[in-house]
Amino acid sequence: GSSFLQSFSIGYVDAYHIMIVLAAAAGLLFLYLLIKRLFNPASANLAVILLALMPRFFAHAHYNSKDIPLMAGFVITLFFLTTGFLDGKWKKIALAGAVFGLTLAIRMDAVLILPVFFAAYLVYRLKKRPRPLLEDIKFTAIFSAAAAAAAFALWPTLWREPSVLFASFQYFTHHGWEGLVFYMGQTYRAAELPWHYSPMFLLITTPLPILLLAALGFAISLRSLKKRENVFAHALLLLWFLIRIILTLLPGAIRYDGIRHLLIIFPVIAVWAALGLQFLKRKLPRLWMKVATAGAVLIWLIIELASVHPYGDSYFNEITRVSAGPHLEKKFETEYWGTSVREGVAWLNENAVESTTVCLPIADHLLQFYPMRADLLWQCTESPDYLMFFPRWPYLPQDLDERYRYKTKTPAHTISRQGSDLLYIYKLRE
Repeated sequence: GSSFLQSFSIGYVDAYHIMIVLAAAAGLLFLYLLIKRLFNPASANLAVILLALMPRFFAHAHYNSKDIPLMAGFVITLFFLTTGFLDGKWKKIALAGAVFGLTLAIRMDAVLILPVFFAAYLVYRLKKRPRPLLEDIKFTAIFSAAAAAAAFALWPTLWREPSVLFASFQYFTHHGWEGLVFYMGQTYRAAELPWHYSPMFLLITTPLPILLLAALGFAISLRSLKKRENVFAHALLLLWFLIRIILTLLPGAIRYDGIRHLLIIFPVIAVWAALGLQFLKRKLPRLWMKVATAGAVLIWLIIELASVHPYGDSYFNEITRVSAGPHLEKKFETEYWGTSVREGVAWLNENAVESTTVCLPIADHLLQFYPMRADLLWQCTESPDYLMFFPRWPYLPQDLDERYRYKTKTPAHTISRQGSDLLYIYKLRE
């Protein structure tokens, strides 16, 4: 990030986001290569386009420095494992191990690659028996050695204390989070959230066309497995999706920040949606019908993405907006990353009078990242001129209205998308 900051005339935040965008792009590229190998180029193209147009993925691809590299590493590792084992290429298996080791050094969740791939390959091997078992054992050893070497080389803490690897795995399987989560109009401790938090968030934040097409694609995978058609590909998709979802349902599972921890299964949803769309197109008798159907889906998704941009992580789908009504910030966390603070600071830079005092009661650490006027004082004094906050209700001071009596006032500025509010700026003093 600092190299981009020094080399180009771009802002601090944008400079440090470039590597995350590049990681997302790498994930999309290797998703194309993986699905082209497992299915066909048309399905691969559609999967990449559909994933890129998912508002929550698009948003995280700009600032999530943990889960986006994890997702990209997950896809890249699966590509090299798939082509290495299916085509008998040991060099690709070594590359898979190296990428797996790198991904493991980023986040321990990468261990899920192992049951996803090897369980699917076992199902495939029992049906096809592509080569002698000893050769597969050799390939597995190559993968393991490359992974261990890469993880050790890229995880400096292991140089001093190799046992950190096992402690990290222990933490991954047993750690908790003591924060608070606002869900369905109530505040919960993260450990006490209802079991349906993660799958529900997946359902209510996936655009309707992708949701419906992915359901069709899921049914296609089940039918294909029943008929023993393209067994490895469909088993890989099902295991990739189900293992991560099942883990979110277990007692004590980490549940917070909406779909953030489910980004690694977004590619599966996109692939199933692509398979579903391909199936529909095959059923249509005329070329213009096929083109119109695909075009309508893509235009719909572009409109949905544009309507919430640049706050894609505040996206809720069409069914949720219709059934729950406007102002979803009163039912769910519409803004927890704090991306709206940037626009709020810019508004105050332009509109606040000289020597204005502004209170930002939560996430004030974000202020260091944005350019602001030198005369603005950011401090929650007894009588600030402005109050700015985003609606992460559990973390706002409980006496905030008692201190500033802001609820009787109309916001001087509100950032909203799709009928829901993401940030408020109140002028407390004239």
